[in-house]
Amino acid sequence: MGKSRVTITLLMIIALISGCAGKTLEHDESIQTSKIKVLYQDENAYYIDIGKIKMMNYPVDQIEFIVQTNEFAKFKDGKSLDEFYEGQKKFLDRHKPDVIVVDENLFADTAREGKLYDMEADLQDESFHLNEFMPGLIDRLKSRGDGKLYGIAPYFYRQVLFYNKDLFEKHHVAPPRSNMTWDEVLELAGQISDPGSGKRDFHGIYHTYSAAPAMMYQIGSSSGLSLFDEKGEKLLIDTDGWKHVIKKMTEAVRSRALLVHPKERNMTHDGIFLDGDSAMLIGDPSFIHKDVMQPDDKRKLHKKWGVLSPPGNPKLAEANMKLPYVYAVAADSDNKQAAMEFVKFINGKETMGTYFQRFVYDYAPTRMGNLNDFDSTVTEPFYQLKPQMKDGIWDNRNVPRDFFLVFEPILSEELQAVIDGKKTVDQAAAELKEKGQAALRQLRDKEHTSNLTSK
Repeated sequence: MGKSRVTITLLMIIALISGCAGKTLEHDESIQTSKIKVLYQDENAYYIDIGKIKMMNYPVDQIEFIVQTNEFAKFKDGKSLDEFYEGQKKFLDRHKPDVIVVDENLFADTAREGKLYDMEADLQDESFHLNEFMPGLIDRLKSRGDGKLYGIAPYFYRQVLFYNKDLFEKHHVAPPRSNMTWDEVLELAGQISDPGSGKRDFHGIYHTYSAAPAMMYQIGSSSGLSLFDEKGEKLLIDTDGWKHVIKKMTEAVRSRALLVHPKERNMTHDGIFLDGDSAMLIGDPSFIHKDVMQPDDKRKLHKKWGVLSPPGNPKLAEANMKLPYVYAVAADSDNKQAAMEFVKFINGKETMGTYFQRFVYDYAPTRMGNLNDFDSTVTEPFYQLKPQMKDGIWDNRNVPRDFFLVFEPILSEELQAVIDGKKTVDQAAAELKEKGQAALRQLRDKEHTSNLTSK
């Protein structure tokens, strides 16, 4: 598993969980000659940018790079997510960069704390072509900054529905279509799946991140459910909506329509789909990179697959996505003009069009104008639905981030009990409510005590 895959996996774990900056910059302001500091939370973003800088002959001698390495590996040291992000913010305060390149969570934290520059007026420059970014991106970024545009993002991560055309034809089952609900997709998976024979098991659908808790969150989130009340005080896992999700998902696993892995192996690979052992796959742009751009893979389906927008709630016409790298300028920077020029260069039409014309690894470009030479039937499903403005699971800022680390083993155990037929959905939901609520209360109390102590 490559470095890029490791990073995006940890980013998903993290994610799956006023006034800034004074006056607007005047564009006739001379750019200062002092170096700008650019701080990268993730070394992969640095390597991507260095490639752009060298290719486009940007004056690298005017930049001081501050690159954190192996930051996400620190979870292995027992750090909590809240401690991790507090450490990240202290790191920013210590180095005082002009530009920060951070994940969406840290971006939202720093924006709401008034530490970032409102760059909307600067990005309205005609040469930047702000209108070419995917629909909903700017609104998504503004939602992280309480209505102001404090950053811009060149790439996004989203999963879509892939399906094997030959297998549906072979089984005489109508293939999936756009704008399906999860109930419809799981029903279709049940129609096409069978027990298999020998050592080869065949399933209707599977998910790259395929542990049962991840699947439950995916289905609930994309269906528009909220896991907590607005204040983050009550866990809503025992409501009819969530019990319906648990029922449909566990039934699909039990009937082998849906493949999930036990908690000790919560990630799989797209080889199951490439080998024809699954009719559908919830996957990301990395699959397209492998199948389209690596012709020596003998398992290639040679585009005998189709791709559709992810399942969810058609009435919402939106789907979740993650922004791995958001570029922002510090509110207290003394070199805002030069900092903004760098941000516009990295995210600009010419740079993105030259360096990043296709899907690469896990990410897709947010600039849609750069995809004109790529097959629209492949790319369109990634852009068809607007980004969710607020995820009902991960975006409640009143819920301690560490809740999900505490709740995951509890959830895994209860879902497995339902799959094995040891508990009913109602029994599991009641147990999840009791244990989850206790964990939530304990973490909120701990957070409250910590806040009082720090004052």
